[in-house]
Amino acid sequence: MGLRLRWRRLAECRDARLPLGLLALINGTVSIGLMALAAQLTHEPLVFPSLGPTAFLLFYRPHADASSPRNALIGHLVGALSGLAALAVFGLLGQGPALAHVTTARIGAAAMSLGLTAAGMIWLGVPHPPAGATTLIVSLGFLHTPKAVAVLMAGVALLVAQGFLVNRWAGIDYPPWAPQPAGRRRRRSAQPGGRARVLYTVFVDVAGESSEGEAAVERLRAALASQAHELSFAPSEWTGIFTVEAPDGDHAEAIVRRRVADAQDAAGLRGWRCACYEVNATVLRLDDGLPHWHPRLPHLNRAVPGSRQ
Repeated sequence: MGLRLRWRRLAECRDARLPLGLLALINGTVSIGLMALAAQLTHEPLVFPSLGPTAFLLFYRPHADASSPRNALIGHLVGALSGLAALAVFGLLGQGPALAHVTTARIGAAAMSLGLTAAGMIWLGVPHPPAGATTLIVSLGFLHTPKAVAVLMAGVALLVAQGFLVNRWAGIDYPPWAPQPAGRRRRRSAQPGGRARVLYTVFVDVAGESSEGEAAVERLRAALASQAHELSFAPSEWTGIFTVEAPDGDHAEAIVRRRVADAQDAAGLRGWRCACYEVNATVLRLDDGLPHWHPRLPHLNRAVPGSRQ
């Protein structure tokens, strides 16, 4: 996000709490605000307490299995349907909440709904903790009709859509549906035929000041551009994308830093800062260029050579 906004202080921040907190602050406010606006325009109750924990997961732990669109949507659906089923079993379907006095039937419906939700999410392999709040909202009578549940699911869908767009814009490889752990990508690379491989793409920004003159800076540029896709170049800054094979992201970053250091030594430039961003794993075919999902940076004036449009 800092790289896209060209906000160097944010991009170089070593403490992840600052950018994560800013992302959560902005998106938590915007997401509920947009749904509240949609509720006002449609006269439908699209804002529910259980959407708050879902929003937090989407923007704080977007790579967690529970944060994937599949788990969020199906998890809330399991919770809502379990709540309706419990209301039907105890004869409470269509009845609103009894805030002054909780009956034995209401207690039984709440207990049954939470048990069904927990078991259903485990059986289906779609754990999503906020769905536990959804099922209690239904079984306690705050949403007690199929129409109200349909409106609730519309709110969940709106929130997930926003989470997908914002996370992808921020450079996070948020899944389009089911979670895709890195282990699955590695297993794909070992399929018969050996045509696929796991690579890492690393955004790099190299900057500094030189007393060696423009010739030395040009030598550094040539050395780096021969190894990576150049994105931009200025007299005191070079930005590009390296694609390297490595066992994990830490090794990929170490390889890139070593290559940059070697290029600096060859060019006679020392002491320049090298910053690595967005170390992303992907599976490429041997005849592929950059992966098709590779983010485009709006502040750049030049297209990435070899990238798909």
